[in-house]
Amino acid sequence: MFAIIAEKIVFPKSKYPQPGMILIDEKSGKIVKSGSELVIPDNIKIIHIKNYTITSGLIDCHSHIGLSETGRGDMGDDVNELSSPITPQMQVLDGVDYRDIYFYKALKRGVTVVGILPGPRNIFGGRGIALYTGMDKLSKRLISSRVGLKCAVGEIPQHFHEKKSPQTKMATMALFKQTIVDAKYYWKKNTDHKRKDLLQEAFIPVFEQKIPLRIHVYRQHEIEWLLHLAREFQIKIVLEHAYEALEFVDELASQNIPVVCNPYFISPSRKEQMGICPEYPIKLANKGVLVALTTNHPEIPVSSLIQIAGLANHYGLPWHQALESITFNPAKILGIEHLTGSIQEGKFADLVVWDRDPLDWKVHPVAVFLKGALALGKETDLI
Repeated sequence: MFAIIAEKIVFPKSKYPQPGMILIDEKSGKIVKSGSELVIPDNIKIIHIKNYTITSGLIDCHSHIGLSETGRGDMGDDVNELSSPITPQMQVLDGVDYRDIYFYKALKRGVTVVGILPGPRNIFGGRGIALYTGMDKLSKRLISSRVGLKCAVGEIPQHFHEKKSPQTKMATMALFKQTIVDAKYYWKKNTDHKRKDLLQEAFIPVFEQKIPLRIHVYRQHEIEWLLHLAREFQIKIVLEHAYEALEFVDELASQNIPVVCNPYFISPSRKEQMGICPEYPIKLANKGVLVALTTNHPEIPVSSLIQIAGLANHYGLPWHQALESITFNPAKILGIEHLTGSIQEGKFADLVVWDRDPLDWKVHPVAVFLKGALALGKETDLI
């Protein structure tokens, strides 16, 4: 067991860093106690950190890191399975290259956890995972393989299946709903599941409300359609990107439907992206919607996550909310908030020590802890 004592720690619900202590069990990698007033046991190692700021590790809950392998072109592209528009039985765990260089680049910039999802070219693309960006084996990195079932509507799914349906938005919506209807019939009628249909089985945790549908969507009428579908089938959903979600902000807040906000310093490449606006995550958050910011790697490198939060703060998102949008909020969306995402008793000690205000454009990590172990930096750098 060891303790960290620092002048600037970002605890849950604190609007700014404050002096405090973190007591860590090295064996489990978990935080035993944390707060501004703790009694430190005798005869344990203490790391005193004076001039730096400590936050929970950063989390990007929507990326394609390790599926879009850096530097391998088409041969390294496992983001979308284009043999069929309906492939919910696919699992990111079976295709991710956890040795991709951008995992290390992410760790170097304070990103400790990434949510990895299939791409948007399939109406149903498969189940995502949450991985640590460090550690030497996939089994050690895996936090959860139940972070959601990725699906998509809009312009992208209708353009990537030549001579196959869907070719229009109408066909996309029809296939989407028919797949849900068929899967629910299977779930209700085949209670013993002796002969498993993996495609249909993929939806069982969705109907049991154990995982959400993570839905790539942009436009107002499609969001309205999805909200109706979620009510009809009593399923949980998370909206990904959703530039026109402001039209439904009250319903999103009251129904606890999160929105994962895409990078907003990009040039729109399609008509559905024309609503891109740097203020939209701020407006959603101000109305009580759970908002997470994402890089959508490789659209923007995952290592830029802290700068995206800093820019949101610049445009009006309060400091503590900007930080929560890349720590606790994405952990909650991924369903791992009981394990990481904030500096709290019982959670893993995933910590980043920053050389200045974390939302300063020039900020740099001095050290990163994963499960209480120093994964980046040296103890001598912290004094």
